[in-house]
Amino acid sequence: MRAGLTLMIITLLLGGCSSMGPTTTAPGSGPAQVLLQQAQALKQQGQLDRAIALAERAVRIEPRNAYAWYELARLQLAAGHQAKAEQFAHRSNQLAGNDPQLREANRRLIEATR
Repeated sequence: MRAGLTLMIITLLLGGCSSMGPTTTAPGSGPAQVLLQQAQALKQQGQLDRAIALAERAVRIEPRNAYAWYELARLQLAAGHQAKAEQFAHRSNQLAGNDPQLREANRRLIEATR
């Protein structure tokens, strides 16, 4: 039981408060955004596996960041993983709130997976 409580506390600290609304943070200066920028640089160098790993870390840091899920979806699509890309784009849409640009980008990405 103690291990479960510890895991729950760590999850809340790393994931942020679950009562907060959707986040559609674009690249900025936070740790998740820095990881996403590094992932894009790795993608440009053709290192998709490493780029995906960084994007996955960004999502773990900010699991309610719709933009991070979108970037992870884009990287998965670039790596040829259509099912994962579609899944992550849907997750991004769930968190996108009223961001029409992000929703449209996710729609196009989902369309590209089919």
